[in-house]
Amino acid sequence: MNKNILLLLDGFSKGIIYPVIFLVFLFKLLFKGRRISSSNGRYLLIKIMGGGNLISWIDVLPWESCDILTAKSNSEILKIFSASAGNVFIDTNRFLGLAFSTLYLLRLYWRGQYDCIINMESESAFAKLISITVPSKRVVGITNIYRSVIDRIVYDEYMVSPYVLSRKDSISQIVHFHPKRNTNFLTIVNSHQEVFKSKFENYIPNDIIIAPTCSEVDELRRMPNSFWKLFFGRIHNSFYEKITIIFPSKNDPQYSFFHNLAASIGGIKIALTGYEEFIYMIKNAGLVVTLDSQALHVAQLFKVPAIAFYGPTSPIGVDLRDTTYPLTAGLQCSPCTHKYFVKPCNDSAYCTQTSYLSYELPFLQRHD
Repeated sequence: MNKNILLLLDGFSKGIIYPVIFLVFLFKLLFKGRRISSSNGRYLLIKIMGGGNLISWIDVLPWESCDILTAKSNSEILKIFSASAGNVFIDTNRFLGLAFSTLYLLRLYWRGQYDCIINMESESAFAKLISITVPSKRVVGITNIYRSVIDRIVYDEYMVSPYVLSRKDSISQIVHFHPKRNTNFLTIVNSHQEVFKSKFENYIPNDIIIAPTCSEVDELRRMPNSFWKLFFGRIHNSFYEKITIIFPSKNDPQYSFFHNLAASIGGIKIALTGYEEFIYMIKNAGLVVTLDSQALHVAQLFKVPAIAFYGPTSPIGVDLRDTTYPLTAGLQCSPCTHKYFVKPCNDSAYCTQTSYLSYELPFLQRHD
């Protein structure tokens, strides 16, 4: 998925959305708020990026009556998990492909009159444009205070208020940024960790899947090679033969590192998986070790025990279940993913460093 194309699309959409919004407002004013009187009884869900989120929402969305607008790169996810025939994909890798697919989807959506449009990309000007131009009875949006082009122009840096953090602490970080733990938030995380340990108190995993990759849109959430090297030093060597590390291809930026690491340790397997095999391996694993990633969302869906490293994201951002053991540095500036152009730490990513390994690793811990 090409981030530059998406930003260009959003900037272009911002140039036309305000006059369009004014025209829509004028229309409503003249016709006293008149909306369409009938609909096709369907929902339109707009979620362009973050295909793993779609997996985590499977049990709450009305899939049988839901059309989905998303990136072409999410097509395999919906092929497996969604029964909807109304999925429309936009090409986010090529500008011309994006332009043609956008025109196609507008033509397609104008044929139907939706009961409700649910915009999960509420800060995106492009998603807003779709929301107000496609006929519907109702439009709703869920916001996360994501970054915007306007913010990039106006601010040199700024902070989005993280979870359970006082305004005083936020101001302190703006005046002088330094990595500092959010103790209130960590109390919540620690409570969830205790629930997990109680649930799996006597559990012994037969096999372990490690999925170190994440979305191309947000490479910052990857844990660095130095972290993984220390991680394998922390786990008991009796688990090595149970471990399979999975990658989508050899082109992954960390593939060579893990391949060499596995060879030096011995017993650990490396697997290249297609999408269906990826789902099968996660679904049938005894334990999944991963990031805040699609692998985590699949493990949560199938109630597979998972240890998840949350770097610049939050354990409670998308979904957190009692089958997940969250590990987070819990910094005051977190979560920052998708919220900034220039992050408060200038991409130093203190949240992905080795402080995680000062915590207990359920099932895997070495005691020597």
